[in-house]
Amino acid sequence: AFSIFGAFGGLGAVTGILLAGGLIASIGWQWIFRISAIAAFILLAISYIVIPISEPKAEKPKIDYLGAITATIGVTGIVYYISTGVEYGWADPKTIPIFVVALGLIALFIFIETRVHSPMMPLRIWKIKSFTTSVVLAFVSMAKFQGIIYYANMTFQEVYQWTPIQTALGFLVHSLLAMVVFTILGRMLPRLPLKPLILTGFLLRSGTALMFSFVDEHTSYWALPFPAFIIHIFGVGLSLLPIQITAVRDAENKDQGLVGALYNTGLQLGAPFGLAILN
Repeated sequence: AFSIFGAFGGLGAVTGILLAGGLIASIGWQWIFRISAIAAFILLAISYIVIPISEPKAEKPKIDYLGAITATIGVTGIVYYISTGVEYGWADPKTIPIFVVALGLIALFIFIETRVHSPMMPLRIWKIKSFTTSVVLAFVSMAKFQGIIYYANMTFQEVYQWTPIQTALGFLVHSLLAMVVFTILGRMLPRLPLKPLILTGFLLRSGTALMFSFVDEHTSYWALPFPAFIIHIFGVGLSLLPIQITAVRDAENKDQGLVGALYNTGLQLGAPFGLAILN
């Protein structure tokens, strides 16, 4: 299931990159957001029709509104502090109060989760060592992934002076190969040890970053970026898929949904934090 999900993610990346490049080159970048909004409404309608409605439980858990609000604002504040700290300075009066308030909200969120009847994030789940390690690795993994993609994009447009459509085509090998790699690995993973795969994956991804560090205006795309993308997507597959499996492996059936949600939260938080720190 994880491999199929990843493969379709690669297919979506191919479609999105080519569509975005074509839109920018033709009718303008604003239409990327307009078409995304239209597509979101269409998918909302399809989801409502296609996805079956589950039977309501005898006792519906209460929504942890206070926990959701404090966690969202707290994490957003920390990302904002990291992003603006580069411009204004880490100890600037404009940024320090935001950071202090954000930390206070995170602390309040943790306190709330120990007191409410139906916590958004039961703290007991973090006692599962494999899950906690997987969430941390997922966070780091997505931070590294977004960093590579962002700076590869900057390299193509700022160093190579490529057009949007050329940049989109430059990423094509990465996205197409993702479908193949994730599908093959999905069939092989049940028979392979996970820890060595994760270590190998991160090693390959570090090699990718090192390769891009040597790219300049005189470097051919085929000499470094192209092979770097091939190595990178193998590294992503070898690290990310085993991390996903490890995250849910030791959790009880009743916690599978919670574990999956928190794991994906780690992924989603890694992207903005990674870009903010690298900037």
